[in-house]
This record gives sequence, structure tokens and C-alpha cells, in this order.
Amino acid sequence: MDMLEQLEGRLGPFDEPRARSALLCLLQDAMALRREVLLHGSARAALAEMDMAALTRGREAGGGRPEAGGSGPFADGGAADLDGAIRLVQQEFRLQERHGVSLLVPGGPGWPASLDTCVEPPVLLYVRGETAVLQCPAALALVGSRHGVAYGCRVAGGLAAGWARLGGVVVSGGAIGVDTAAHEGCLAAGGGTIAVMGTGLAELYPRRNLPLFSAISASGIVASELPMRSRALPFNFPRRNRIIAALARAVVVVQARRDSGALHTARFALKCGRLLFTVPAPVDDESCLGGLELLLQGVPAMVGAAQLPGLFAGMTGGRPEEPRLPLESPTRRVVRLSGLPQDERELLELLSQDACHVDDLAGAVGRGGRELAVRLLSLELRGWIEKAPGNRYVSTVRLER
Repeated sequence: MDMLEQLEGRLGPFDEPRARSALLCLLQDAMALRREVLLHGSARAALAEMDMAALTRGREAGGGRPEAGGSGPFADGGAADLDGAIRLVQQEFRLQERHGVSLLVPGGPGWPASLDTCVEPPVLLYVRGETAVLQCPAALALVGSRHGVAYGCRVAGGLAAGWARLGGVVVSGGAIGVDTAAHEGCLAAGGGTIAVMGTGLAELYPRRNLPLFSAISASGIVASELPMRSRALPFNFPRRNRIIAALARAVVVVQARRDSGALHTARFALKCGRLLFTVPAPVDDESCLGGLELLLQGVPAMVGAAQLPGLFAGMTGGRPEEPRLPLESPTRRVVRLSGLPQDERELLELLSQDACHVDDLAGAVGRGGRELAVRLLSLELRGWIEKAPGNRYVSTVRLER
């Protein structure tokens, strides 16, 4: 018997959302689930062609990082047993019922069309709360540092409250700091807000925000692409930022360090074609330097709630302003190398010759990891380079020495 027959024989019939949830629970990797759905056309078809050996191979092909933190039949790294797999799926379904979770899939009821423009769009979304907020045409993402200073939190709360009073929805990531201030400001003004989590909905994090997540679910939603028991693992949080950007029509970076995840959200916003703003901040505060760099790179400033009515009107039927960075131009822009930092000159000169893989760039300039990623993001946000398929980068400008 194939995996679908085994699961349905023990747990009852599977519709497509339920099949995707079961397959994700077994694979423990949202990217692996996406690959299987695209390859087979549906999760039901994928399960119908699987036995335990094929499931093990599928999970290993997904990248090898279990998003649930190693729980389940694969926890020991060996082959899974069928009874363990069925128990895991059964526990997943019970948790969904206990927590009042709904499953959304592309093209199905409640699915937000905005997610179809997401970078690597999810094929399954777990949601708890009032799913109607996902259809609001005026969704604004407010993102920033977990270590938000009073200034950033105050601004985030004020912008969120102003947006809610206009009738808009606020999107953020549920973290402490700026995210929390944004969610709380929206709720205080009677609005609906969306928290996109980097954990499963049975393992919400941070724990101190559990009362906030309950309040969010009353008028908005808490959402995740991860299995219910997925814990707070570092690599899950950057990936959820693409969903935050895609759910919104505009993204505001309220406060960000140079290495902040909020800058990843900004990059995803550009790739999705979303409006992007940043909030001016004190120039001597390290927690704000990432946002200040965005200003220097030409990202429009969000200076207060007075800007919100025009932005809201543009999203709901007026003529929208489009203050986004150009990713392409009919003619290649000219960038003068003189005056640029040496590391930027080296990267631009390499990329002006041909597209380069990130590993080749690291070897050529003697930098890697976070330092190289931050520098590449800085050049990308200025519109001087673009990310190409295969983790490669290419120049979009003409250099002048």
C-alpha cells in the first residue's frame, strides 16, 4: 500500500489541504513540500507515489534541516517506521483541532492572492483567527529590530494605530520590540493585524507574547507555513520574512541594525514589487543604522501618520504613488567607482564582468558569511546588482572609473 492509502486507512479521507499538512509533517521542510507539490501536481498524488523509503529520500532532498527541530520519526536520522509516521500526522491533526487552526492552499477558500507573488510562494498556510483580514486590500507591514528602542516602538505603535483607524490591516512578525509595538498599536485602535510566525502555531514564540497572540486571533490572524510543533529555530525566522513582505502592499522599515532581519524583509518587498519606506532615526544609534542606509540608498522616508491617508487611498482605489527602488532601467545607470569603499568597488568590478556565484565572490574578495551578505544586500537595495537564479549575482549598472 502507498503512503496515502496507509494514512487514509487509519485517519480517514484526506482533502488536498489535509494531504499537504500530512506531507509537510512527515517531510518537516516547507521547501521540500513545495517541491513535491510542484513535481506531482498535488500532495495527494505525491503521497500516492510514496512508501517509507521514498519519503526518507524526499526529506533528505529537501535540504536536511528539519523545521520541527528533529522531532518525529526521522529524529534519529535513520529510516522512519510507518506507525511512527502515522502517529506523527495524527498528533499534527489533533493539535490543529485543539488550537483552532485552518489550512489554506493556493486557489482554495481564504487564500490571499498576494502570496502568489511571494519569493518561493508557500503551498500551505496554517492560520488561526479571522481569515477575512487576508483579503484586505490595504495591508501595511511594519518591521524592525527585536531590540527596538523607545523611539522605534513609539513610531511603530503610532503608525499602526493610524493605519488601523483608516481601516487597514497591519502585518508584522510577532517578535518583541518593533513587531510587538506594531501589533499592539493596531489592536488598541480597533484594527485587525496579521502575525507571521517563525514557529508552528502550537509552539508560538516568544512565550511572553502569548496573550498578544490570543488577542491578535480575536480580530486578525496568527499564521505560519511550518508544522504545528516547529520550534523557534534560527533559520526559520528569515524565511518567514518573505511572507510578511508578500502579504503587504507596502513595507515600512521602522528601525533596523545593519544586519537586521528587517532588511531581508525590505529585499523581499522589492522582489515582490511592493512599496518600501523607512523611518528616519537618530544617526548615532547603532540600532537604527540599517534604516539610515536605506535612506541614503534612496528609499523614501516615512515621517509620520500624515502620509498614511494618501497611501491608504492608493491601495483602495485612488492612484497610488510608487516610491520603490527601480530594479531595472531602460538604460544602465552609471556608477562612479571613485569614492566608494574598497569592498564595494571590488564586488562591482567582479560583477561587471559576469554573473558570479556567492561562493566565488567570497573567495575573490576574502569576505564571507554575514559581512558579505550585508554588503551584497546594500548594493542590491541601491539597484546596482540583482540576484539571479542559482545564488548568483549580476551587475545592473555601468561602471565609470
